[in-house]
Amino acid sequence: MLPDDNEESIGKKNNEKRVDRIEALKQRLIATKDIKNIRPDKVHKLTTEAFNVPKEWSSNGTDVMKKNLKHPTFFKKFFMFSFFALIASLAFAYVYLSNGGNVVTNKKIDLEVLGNSFVSGGEKANFDIIIVNKNSVNLELASLLIKYDKGVGAKIPASDRIQIGTILPGETKRLPYVLPVIGQEGDIKDIVFDLEYRISGSNALFVKTITNQITLRSSVLGIGIDASSVSSPNQPFTMKVSLSPNGSETLKNIALKVEYPTGFTFRNASPGTFSGNNIWYLGDITSATPQTISITGDINGFNDEERVFRFYAGEFDRTNNDVSPVYVSKIHSVILNKPFLSAKINEDTAIIPIQSGQTVPVTIIWQNNTEQSIRDIEITANLSGTAYDRTTIDPRDGGEFYDDRGMIIWDNRTNDGLSLANSGESGSVTFSFVPKSPVLITAPNKEVSVTVSIKGTPVDSVSEIKEVTSIDSRIYKLGTTASLDQSVTYSSGPFKNLGTLQPKIGAISSYTLHWTLSNTDSLVGGTIVRATLNKNFEWLGETSPNGENVSYNPASREIIWNVGDLSKNPAPNIRRQVFLKIGLNAKQAQFGEVPTIVDRTVLSGTDTVNGSQINQNKGALKLNSVDGSEIRVGK
Repeated sequence: MLPDDNEESIGKKNNEKRVDRIEALKQRLIATKDIKNIRPDKVHKLTTEAFNVPKEWSSNGTDVMKKNLKHPTFFKKFFMFSFFALIASLAFAYVYLSNGGNVVTNKKIDLEVLGNSFVSGGEKANFDIIIVNKNSVNLELASLLIKYDKGVGAKIPASDRIQIGTILPGETKRLPYVLPVIGQEGDIKDIVFDLEYRISGSNALFVKTITNQITLRSSVLGIGIDASSVSSPNQPFTMKVSLSPNGSETLKNIALKVEYPTGFTFRNASPGTFSGNNIWYLGDITSATPQTISITGDINGFNDEERVFRFYAGEFDRTNNDVSPVYVSKIHSVILNKPFLSAKINEDTAIIPIQSGQTVPVTIIWQNNTEQSIRDIEITANLSGTAYDRTTIDPRDGGEFYDDRGMIIWDNRTNDGLSLANSGESGSVTFSFVPKSPVLITAPNKEVSVTVSIKGTPVDSVSEIKEVTSIDSRIYKLGTTASLDQSVTYSSGPFKNLGTLQPKIGAISSYTLHWTLSNTDSLVGGTIVRATLNKNFEWLGETSPNGENVSYNPASREIIWNVGDLSKNPAPNIRRQVFLKIGLNAKQAQFGEVPTIVDRTVLSGTDTVNGSQINQNKGALKLNSVDGSEIRVGK
């Protein structure tokens, strides 16, 4: 068989197989062997109904399409929005690029602040502020707002503004700024710099901010406390508080406030307080004029208790009568510790007023405060001060004075009572001194300082000597000498007197009463001179000079010269004085007598330095020496 005939025979066989499979599929589709299993309700009958289908679109179909175009679906809307956004973005990019990027941003503004991170209180912090505009537009109406805190302890906001104007594209501005910084040591101050500006065509305010920190190395005001950290219970205690600026600037309106601990009783202070017993107003202070305040009181309590004093210095707030803001604060702790031996100067106050020429007695009381005996007791008194005169020292009770050291020592070599002191035993030693004359002292503070210490050996110790140093001290402050002189004249003085020098019965003669005050040193406050006219003398109402405050009480017949503050004599021959005109209407019973004008004249006042009271009584003033003549009543 030929190859072609063979291929044709194979093709026919394949076609026959395909026909057979199709025929088999037709038989399966029309097979009825499973028809009985079909539910009747699921068999649908064919219908012969005919449908009339139009051959072209009707007008109703056209309306439906138009409606769909007018009301697109969500996806169509989203597509349309995206398309138009793309078009707008391309348009904006074109305008932006064609105009060279004409948009302002803070990222293209450099704001830099150069300055020290550490300053001392009271110093001025110097800043160099650099502003660079890297935008392509002007920064208009530019200004720099500087915000800082000027408070100490409490926030007190403050600000400064520097007007800059217009900053051109690419322009650099350098602004110097100086800020006085106050605060306490270790304070960290935030200085905020706000660059505010506008751009053309916009009302919006743009701000570029940078913050700089400053740490204070020290406070603007220095405070020092000179006081012991240990004190005996129920004993006087003295503190000295000194204030001075740390810089060269003058600090204005400065005040000091002290908070006392429980158990402290205020006694006195120098200078005196401004308000209550714990606020001092010091005014303006400089490094050349520091201020020192001495405070004395009693600390009551028991052994090993602690007492804490708190000091605050700063500006004085007159509205609240307080210190605010506080520039510096400090605490001082005192431990109460009763010494095994005590020695106390027998004076109630820390400052004792004395007068020139006065012999001043000093008594030192000592006591054994332990439960055992103490032997070989030694008491030492050190003397110093501008009014100290070593030639007048007079030790008693076995004391020995060492001229070269300004020291008096009492021990068992000359005082048997100091050989052995049993538990609770006490005793005393004394000495005296006379202060220097004020005319020999040029220093402003004329005083004698006495400081006492004591030491001894417990009997259970072989060689240990226990010493208590500076257990007590007192200041003996020399006051001024104020005096009153009085006299009467007829022909001299500022007045033209009536009648005759020799008074006559039934006729009035007038005389001039002359009072003169002298003050050798410190100011005397509240000075008053009083005198009462005797009968037959009359107050004629004339005084000189006119500025002096002189009054007369007709009921009591008392003349009062209210001097007020009596200052130191400007010169030996210049003194405070007043002239008073009085009259005498002599009676028959006074014939031949020397009339007495006043029985007594009293001068009173207070020494403002040592606080002592000044009192002087002058005796009776008579007409026994008027212009060099003795005056008697005649006819």
